[in-house]
Amino acid sequence: MSLLPSAVRSRLLDLGKGVKRADLASRSDRITQTYKNKRNSSAAMLSTEDALAYAMTRMPATFGATAKALQALVDAAGPLSPATLLDVGCGPGTATIAAVDIFPDLQNVVLMDRNGPFLTLANDLVGSVVADAQMSVINQDITRNETFPTADLVIASYVMVELDPALASVLAKKLWAASAQALVLVEPGTPEGFRRLQDIRTALISEGATVAAPCTHENTCPMTGENWCRFMARVQRSRDHRMLKQAALAYEDEPFAYLALVRNPASRRENHRIVASSTITKIGVSLPACGKAGLETLHASKRDVKKHKYFKRLEWGDTVENLIPETLAEG
Repeated sequence: MSLLPSAVRSRLLDLGKGVKRADLASRSDRITQTYKNKRNSSAAMLSTEDALAYAMTRMPATFGATAKALQALVDAAGPLSPATLLDVGCGPGTATIAAVDIFPDLQNVVLMDRNGPFLTLANDLVGSVVADAQMSVINQDITRNETFPTADLVIASYVMVELDPALASVLAKKLWAASAQALVLVEPGTPEGFRRLQDIRTALISEGATVAAPCTHENTCPMTGENWCRFMARVQRSRDHRMLKQAALAYEDEPFAYLALVRNPASRRENHRIVASSTITKIGVSLPACGKAGLETLHASKRDVKKHKYFKRLEWGDTVENLIPETLAEG
């Protein structure tokens, strides 16, 4: 279960001292409605209080989604050691915080957004976790950039869905050009969010990109019609989070879609990605998965003890290795 780093949670509590929770909840509701009306963050985030309300209600979920996407990149592409990071459309710095959590040796991070309240908060929150790295915060409209500063790792989290589809693909190509090692894009796990990434995937493969995750191939995406590819990040809710969202559960599930691309072909084995919940019956385990041949359902009978044990341990979003890892098969 995902949880924001303790330094960030502590800083949010400090910033929330003396601020009425009813006011934050009201601001959060207005922000949500603004996004539902297809308006962007410039219209939603008008003040530092708005940015704080967003961070306390949405940041845990977007952090969880981005962290899972970055971990999938590491799992697929092997050990990466980015020294520099560019976080485009950074919002309150969520993707940078997730990246620092996974790549603690980052030496330089650049955060870019055109929303002043978001940048003010990002400077504060990211500053609490990157004490050993140089940080730059740039107020800039990313849609007007012809080029971006080069970085080992470039991230755009919950950015593309706010843009016109044609503009999103143009921006993605510019971000790919700025990526020295890897580019990671994360979007809401909606049909619209997925289709946006699907178009970008096609465009960047034509630019020579290798897809590290979630795809295990560069073949035509088999998700057509009403099918779309998304994954889940389970997020632990704080007391304030539950209060502001008027939620009873101590957790929430964030559906998300993502695309992780690398310069050097990922050293992946022939495998599949699980794209939905598994089905476990008295007979065995069935896993809906995607591989080079397209969408398939993989089966493991109870009679095949090692394979059955391995399949039962796998979850939605995991990869299925053709050769069962011995450590799992014997565990």
